[in-house]
Amino acid sequence: MTARRYFWSFCVAAMALALNVRAEEDNGFKLQLSDWSYGRIRKTVTSSNRVIANMTAKNTCGAPIRNVNIVIQYTVASGEKAAEPVKKLLGDFKPGESRKLEVIGDFIPAFESYDITVTYDGISGAGKEQWYSSSDSGQPQAKNAEPIKGIADLVILGRDGGVDRSGRFNGNLRVKNNGTADAKNVKFVLTFFDDKKKKIAEVTDRLGDGTFRGGIEQLIPFSAPNCPKVAGSYVIKVVCDETPPEAADFSGIADVEFAKFSFKRDPKTQDVKATAEVRNGFDVPVEKATVILSFTNAKKEVKSFTYEVPGKLNAGEVRPLDFKIPGVPVYESFEQKISYLKLSKDGPAAPAAVAEAPTKVEAPKFKDIADVEVIFTSASNNEDKSVLLIGAMRNGRATPVKDVAITVTFALPDGKTLDGQKTLSDVIQPGEQRNFVLKTPAATGYKEYNYKFTSVDVK
Repeated sequence: MTARRYFWSFCVAAMALALNVRAEEDNGFKLQLSDWSYGRIRKTVTSSNRVIANMTAKNTCGAPIRNVNIVIQYTVASGEKAAEPVKKLLGDFKPGESRKLEVIGDFIPAFESYDITVTYDGISGAGKEQWYSSSDSGQPQAKNAEPIKGIADLVILGRDGGVDRSGRFNGNLRVKNNGTADAKNVKFVLTFFDDKKKKIAEVTDRLGDGTFRGGIEQLIPFSAPNCPKVAGSYVIKVVCDETPPEAADFSGIADVEFAKFSFKRDPKTQDVKATAEVRNGFDVPVEKATVILSFTNAKKEVKSFTYEVPGKLNAGEVRPLDFKIPGVPVYESFEQKISYLKLSKDGPAAPAAVAEAPTKVEAPKFKDIADVEVIFTSASNNEDKSVLLIGAMRNGRATPVKDVAITVTFALPDGKTLDGQKTLSDVIQPGEQRNFVLKTPAATGYKEYNYKFTSVDVK
């Protein structure tokens, strides 16, 4: 039997609301909409361009709601109406009732987005709930009635565009900031996939002037060079400094990992609903897997929350997590610390060992020169004999750069060398910094390492 307690922390920029989260039952709406799809019939006996919208509506408020009406407004990217709104009376919904809906509209041309308005009579009076999607096939998302105080929350309400013969994507985005705070360093991320959903290219650049005032809705043209002329599909997102990075995936090391965090704030209570995944990378079970989340603002902790995974995690198991964090103030970043009790394959857990000191990512110490800088702040050996380097990159030039390719060469005890590589492919503006992790298999026991890097200027 072996027992071990292990702590790990990593600080990332975050905000209280994730971008474009799907509608969930904690958004305060009584009638939840989901499972959107639609079909089109070009010609019928009495009309043309008939659109048949399908979705699921569920009463989640615990009381009956009556005289439910739904109105669908199909729109183009600019926000203009594509056709007259389509209306349907749904009648009454019992508590907990879920119903498949079919809403038929005629003479509807091609559309890029849609808005849905639901009205009803409830015990506490009449209610109105609004939903939207930034694409014709996207799932409905709840609209906030009032701007969310203290944060920036960018959502795409509509989009259009395409790639021309030169490989340049030209389009328009209708974007709204659902928060009261101004969004800074606003960018679009345009990702292309082939027919098998494999990513083939990604372009990131500043959107407009890079700022977006709180509570404002705006139509912004954009252009992206060097795009594939042939692609199966594409996805576009809008991000800013307040947007959390993509939910980090697991590194695959022989350890316990918590990853893929997503946060959604209830604007009424300031509670945050968190989702994540935990992975046991050992070949033996673990129990008491615990994550401590420390939320900070202006480098001061404003909230600490501890969550313990129920039961035992079997060897190699990946488990989704869903929990609520009460009363989270506005924060800029969060840090996680992980502990667990490692079991033998058959026996019970031994008493927990004394915890090791947390390994924190140190603040990068750049020289602030007028050039691109790359530094490493810590290194750790893993049980799978890989080496994990925590690094940071800074663009000190007066122009943007991209494709920062970093190569680390490890000198091994037998005289051989081993290379590890990492590429930061997105566009990095002047003065911006990036944290990154570089993992190199079979590098444990190295005597020393050195590194080099290259970058590409964005013109």
